[in-house]
Amino acid sequence: MNSLSEEDLKNGVVDNRDFKVFSIKNVFNEDNLNTIMHHYKRFEHYYQAVGYAGQRKWGLNYPELFERLQTIVSDQLGEEVIASEVELCIYTPDFGYTPKLYPHCDNHISDGQRITMSVQLDANIDWDLVVENKKYKCNKNEGIVFSGTQQVHWRDDVKFKNGDYSASVFAHFKYKNNKELSVNQKDILTYWEKIYQIESGIPLEVIESDKKMGNWSLRNDWIEKVNSVFFKGRE
Repeated sequence: MNSLSEEDLKNGVVDNRDFKVFSIKNVFNEDNLNTIMHHYKRFEHYYQAVGYAGQRKWGLNYPELFERLQTIVSDQLGEEVIASEVELCIYTPDFGYTPKLYPHCDNHISDGQRITMSVQLDANIDWDLVVENKKYKCNKNEGIVFSGTQQVHWRDDVKFKNGDYSASVFAHFKYKNNKELSVNQKDILTYWEKIYQIESGIPLEVIESDKKMGNWSLRNDWIEKVNSVFFKGRE
C-alpha cells in the first residue's frame, strides 16, 4: 500500500469540505423543549459519560423530534436528509471531567457523508463552535448546521469553572440519496485533525476536574418546569 506524502495530505481534496455552514433559529417549539426536559428528569441517572469531552449524553428517540429536525434541515439545505441520531449532551466540570471538544471529524462509514446540527438549549458560558477554523456563536435554540463527517470541527478553548455548563442537542443526518466518502478521506482529515489539535492546544485525553459533584445551573429549573407541565396535580 502506498502511503500519502505530507504534501498529498495537505492538499488532498475531500468532497463537501467546503460545505457552507448555516444556522436555523427557533429549532424547537415549546412542546419539543418540554419533551427534552421531561426525558432528562426521567433518565437523569441513565447517561453515557464521555470523559474526554467532560460530557454526559442521553439518546432522544422521539419520532416528533426526528420528524421536526429532518424537515427543517432538509428545507434549508434544499436536499432531503434523514435523522439518524438525536442526543441531549450536557457539559460541565460538575460531572467530574473538564469540558472540551477537540478538533475531529465524525466517522460513520455505513451512512457515507453526514450532516450535523448543534442546537444550544441552555448555557451560562459562551462556548463557540469552530468549523474548519471559523468560529460560530452558539445562541439559545439556534441550530448550527455543518458536515460533521467532511469538516474538522471543535469547540473554542474555554475554561469552565465549577457550576459552568452548556446543554445542547446534537442531531446527525444522512442524505436520502447517499453521498459516498472521498478517496483517502480518512488519511487527509486525520492529518488536518492533528494540525488543528496542535494549533488549538485542545487535547484528546481525559482531564479530570474536581470530583465534588455540583448541581449544574439550570437542572432545578428544568425539573420545576417539567413538574408544572407534566405532573401538576398528580404528585
